[in-house]
Amino acid sequence: MKILVLGAGVVGTAAAYYLAKDGHEVTVIERHEAAARGTSQSNAGLVSPGDATAWASPAALKTFLRALWNHDLGIKVRLRLDPYFYTWSLRFLRECTVKRLRANTDIKLRLALHSRECINQLSEDTGIQYDERKKGILYFFRSQKSLDTGTDNYRYLGEHGLPIEIVGRERLVELEPGLAGVKEKIAGGVYSPIDQTGDSK
Repeated sequence: MKILVLGAGVVGTAAAYYLAKDGHEVTVIERHEAAARGTSQSNAGLVSPGDATAWASPAALKTFLRALWNHDLGIKVRLRLDPYFYTWSLRFLRECTVKRLRANTDIKLRLALHSRECINQLSEDTGIQYDERKKGILYFFRSQKSLDTGTDNYRYLGEHGLPIEIVGRERLVELEPGLAGVKEKIAGGVYSPIDQTGDSK
């Protein structure tokens, strides 16, 4: 089968690779002068099952409502007469229950763990290098409240297949010496040893 893939970023090139490996004739079209100059150029390059907690949650519901009048938050919500916006908002709000949070997190974690296996296998099979670092990722929290909420979510991930370590200040500095000068401003953190980083370009 002849297949056209639009975009030569991380997703497009990976899709093309797997399609070609499956025996298809694949053409990749990229509007920029080189690969990975769109979304992938600005991406963080994290391979992070530790970040698999679903975003839609009771806490996100509060943030969503606050964003209606506080434009300094990480998300922006602007009311406008757009039926698609209201349809999407209602669908999002229906996902902001503890039950849906857990169900969506289960799916997201399975997908994240599978994706990690895929990228490592792809790297091994092709020899492609992307400045990968397989040293884990450290998630830290500035307040006790955010630490308590965060560790609850991470414990749930840990119960469902993600290796994690909940750490105090001293262990934080041991894992990341660069935090030594600010450790008193950090309540604690979570270390996900199987998380990875790389360059998405």
